[in-house]
Amino acid sequence: MIHHSAGQLKLLILKILSESPMNGYALIKEIKFRTGFWNPSPGSIYPLLNAMHSDGFLTLKKEGRRKIYSLTLKGNKLLSALDNHKAKVGEHIVKNIEIFETLIGPKAAEELRKMFETIHSGAIHSSPFFAEMLELKIELAKLSRLEMPPETVTKIRNQLKHLTTELRKVRSAHRAGNVRAGKQQNKTRKAQNTGIR
Repeated sequence: MIHHSAGQLKLLILKILSESPMNGYALIKEIKFRTGFWNPSPGSIYPLLNAMHSDGFLTLKKEGRRKIYSLTLKGNKLLSALDNHKAKVGEHIVKNIEIFETLIGPKAAEELRKMFETIHSGAIHSSPFFAEMLELKIELAKLSRLEMPPETVTKIRNQLKHLTTELRKVRSAHRAGNVRAGKQQNKTRKAQNTGIR
């Protein structure tokens, strides 16, 4: 089970509210959507929202029974200061992967290091599958250190091959759909251009 700190929750709240004002319930749902796995409880989010409001980081506007929170200038300054420390945070994460090396082995630790460096560099954006990808890599790393019967190894490899095949089908279908949509947009543009002339 992954445990999260109030500091992490505060940072997520600042980031999300910098994009759009929200109520507490919508924030919980947005955090779950963005992380793919973290579903903060009302008992953790509402006291933190109240504290952030008391500290001057958030404004509060009532719409009926709902409380809509948005960032104040002080909240925006705090978020900017935190953004300026992203590089240090990224370096810290990469360095701490060395600790995990004793648990999951050097090969898996190197894979995690590469993944975090890629994310930190901005080469990939937050993926809706990030938690699952990370969990799968960790589980595979743990499995690779066990002595298993050949039939178990074959079963796992076949399941992974099947998953890879299914994911490629989804990607191909998505790509084909985008190509069809692009062709349709081109036809529509040509028709509009012809009509204008």
